[in-house]
Amino acid sequence: MIVVAIIGVLAAIAVPTFITYRIKSRVAATVGTGESIRAALASFAADSADNLYPATAMMTDYASLRTTANKNGATLPATGSFTLDHYTRFDTDGDGVDDSYSMRLVVTGAAGTVVGSHLLVTPEGGGPAVCRGDNGKLPIAAGIALRVDALEMDVKKIKQKVKI
Repeated sequence: MIVVAIIGVLAAIAVPTFITYRIKSRVAATVGTGESIRAALASFAADSADNLYPATAMMTDYASLRTTANKNGATLPATGSFTLDHYTRFDTDGDGVDDSYSMRLVVTGAAGTVVGSHLLVTPEGGGPAVCRGDNGKLPIAAGIALRVDALEMDVKKIKQKVKI
């Protein structure tokens, strides 16, 4: 009976920790995949007429994102650790030419309150990209932004939490 109680206590401690690490690994995998997607879309733009990114209608779900990205150098698997929430191509400088895009990836199995559960992928690398959540923001370099549903935190603290 004591052995069963000890095993029960250990399981009660281990299962939530395992789930947390599994979610963190999904977030890390999605961040890496986001960079691969960003590179593939840059390749698409380099090869297209007028150096344009894919049209908004070309990418509506994970399957269409996978097709477009894999044709341009990415290696996305048949099923991903995230879903494509939105992809939009838009004009940033008012010249009537859509010269940028915004794409939100949502990590599968991660609650919206988990740091990194939503990732914003943009073509602007090197400078901070900001994804404004309901009540927080977090700049991350290289075109990836993590949605934070908490008070503002500095990048160093978030990187420690997510283990990027």
